[in-house]
Amino acid sequence: MRSFTRLRSRRCRLHLETLEGRETPAGIVRASIVGGVLILVGDDRSNTVIIKLEAGQTTLTPDATTDVGGLGGAGSALVIPSLATSLKATMRGGDDTIQSDVATDFSLPGGAHIDMGDGAADLCSIFTSKKIDLGSLTVKGTDGFNQVDVSGGVGKGSQITGHVMMDFGKGGSTSSFTEIKLIGPAGVSVHAADGFDQIYLTNVEGGKPVRATLGNAAAVLLFDNAKVGAVTVKSENATTTLTSASEVGAVRLDGLIYSKLFSMGNSKINGNTVLTTQLPHGELYLNLQDTALTGNLSTATKGLASHTDAQINDVDVTGSVVDKQSGAFSYSSFQISNASTIGGNFTMQSSASSTDITASISDSAVLGAIKIASAGKDDVDVQLNLNGTISPASVTVQGGNSADFDTETGSTVMIDGDLKVSAKGLFTIAETRGTLQAKNVLITGPSLAKLNVLTGSNVNIANKLTMASDRQALLHLDPGVLLNVAGDVKIDGKVFANLESEGTFDVGGRVSVKGSEADIQVVDGTFTVDSDFLATGSYAFTANFAPAGASTIQGNASFKSGLGNDRFDSTPTMKFAKDLLVDLKDGANQVSIAGVGGTPTVSGKLTLNTGHGDDVLDLTDISVNGTSSFSTGAGSDQLRISGQSTLTGAVAVDFGADDDLLELGFQAVLGGPVTITGTLKAKMGTGNDTIKLGNTPGNLGSLVVFAAPGSTIDGGLGLDFFDDEAGKITNPGNVTLSADFVDPTP
Repeated sequence: MRSFTRLRSRRCRLHLETLEGRETPAGIVRASIVGGVLILVGDDRSNTVIIKLEAGQTTLTPDATTDVGGLGGAGSALVIPSLATSLKATMRGGDDTIQSDVATDFSLPGGAHIDMGDGAADLCSIFTSKKIDLGSLTVKGTDGFNQVDVSGGVGKGSQITGHVMMDFGKGGSTSSFTEIKLIGPAGVSVHAADGFDQIYLTNVEGGKPVRATLGNAAAVLLFDNAKVGAVTVKSENATTTLTSASEVGAVRLDGLIYSKLFSMGNSKINGNTVLTTQLPHGELYLNLQDTALTGNLSTATKGLASHTDAQINDVDVTGSVVDKQSGAFSYSSFQISNASTIGGNFTMQSSASSTDITASISDSAVLGAIKIASAGKDDVDVQLNLNGTISPASVTVQGGNSADFDTETGSTVMIDGDLKVSAKGLFTIAETRGTLQAKNVLITGPSLAKLNVLTGSNVNIANKLTMASDRQALLHLDPGVLLNVAGDVKIDGKVFANLESEGTFDVGGRVSVKGSEADIQVVDGTFTVDSDFLATGSYAFTANFAPAGASTIQGNASFKSGLGNDRFDSTPTMKFAKDLLVDLKDGANQVSIAGVGGTPTVSGKLTLNTGHGDDVLDLTDISVNGTSSFSTGAGSDQLRISGQSTLTGAVAVDFGADDDLLELGFQAVLGGPVTITGTLKAKMGTGNDTIKLGNTPGNLGSLVVFAAPGSTIDGGLGLDFFDDEAGKITNPGNVTLSADFVDPTP
């Protein structure tokens, strides 16, 4: 040990003194190895130290502004003749850097514990082209930006066998791990306060969990060809990306406001995937491509102005997908495409009072049930679009303000169970443009319940089709489409009930159309009902059966109306295999039925009631196998039966009061005859009535036949007219006219 002795001067002399230099003094890092532990202690200046571990020695090389050990001066390397097996560094203030030598192995089986201290920018870089072998790694930093890079040589087998912990303060951070195995049971844990924080794992293995609790700013986690365990991220903006065949465990992103998950490149998530936001006004984003999820996928926000946007492309989810929205306002959109598969249910639901929910599933499979639903009633719009081939267990679309269900052109949607589309507030619209199959279909909406079977559609319903609305229920078929319902069809609109068919309408059960105003338009295609057809317009009714091909109602057909002006039309292609009842009540009503002579138009009974009002009944070339009954009530009414018509059973006619007209076989062209095989009982009622029986223009011959005796026509009170020109009636003796009839011609 050197001793320094200060000498005393006996007298004072004048002399010049050299002042202290103005250059910045070097930072000092004290260094020692005790029991294999390399101990580094910095000061409040910016220090840089490069650590080289070799056989039997440890070399510490500073930069030009750092003095290691305080002996050799700034920039001088310090060689300690002992190999460190662990590291404990306390760097204190300043912008500090600790690095490994880039060309040698870096092995600290006892682990490394590094406290970077306070500084604007600190760096811990364990980067080498050789092998890294650490027992553990802990890096701490207070306020300021902190960067940690851990990168081993390609194929060198680098590893950290214990825990990896990053603990930073405010200011942001970057933690990067490359070409290394992280095999400690606790995995990787990163904690940071406010700031922009990034975590990168590239070519990392180990299958251990990664936990990041980051501050009130953006957080980015990138997994590139990484094989780790469960991933948990908490931050204001939590963004996680998987690329290049990365494989992770269960994923949970809990952003204060934002949570974002991106995955691509044949990546895989083994476990449940959960995205949430902690505060209202939250936003969730998913963009998953070429990825497999072996658990469930769920998203949830807390409302106000919340938003979820999900793009799922070529993704296999073995479990279910569930999206939940809450609060006052929300918007949620899912697009599932390109051969994606959901092995469980797909559910989107919202309790928000104002919500838009949209889902589009294209060329993908959902093996469970699809349910898009809102608990709100007002200002809630829900839409589901299906395209391509899809076979869900069931489909439910439930909206507040409106609900829309669509299938695209060329799609094949095979629903094992039921399709239910409903709205609580206004509109419900279901449209199909491809093949659609379901067990039951239920469409309900307060203002409108509508099913559009559009061009290119082939719809098969194994059981029932039900449509109900407090205002309007509408079923529409485009030309060339097919609607096949094995069970019943019910169209129930409290105000309007509409059936519009231009395609092939084939129903195995009963058809019911009911509303205050009922409108049936069959203007093309074919129309076949294997059971009864019941139509009721409590106020007004219109029916037009004009199919292009042969069509039949196999059961009883009943058409009823109230006080409005009603109309019933049927063309020769339409047949009624049992009874036909048209009961139109009061109003100015019209009935027109045309058949094919010699072919039964009505195989059962024919009953036409038109109530009070000026009514017109026009029957041409019809054949009725059962009885026929015509009741027109008060009003100036007309009943015309012409062409080759045959009424096989008894015929009853009751015109009621006012001036009425009965024409049988009275026509201007070749045709007929009109044949009454049973007996005709006609009551013309009070009024000046007219009957015309047959006609012989151009010597066409007899055009009305009374085949059996006993027919009567009672003119009732009033002046009644009948032209008795010979040759109009076959078997005139079989019909008796009351004495009040007079010949209008001299």
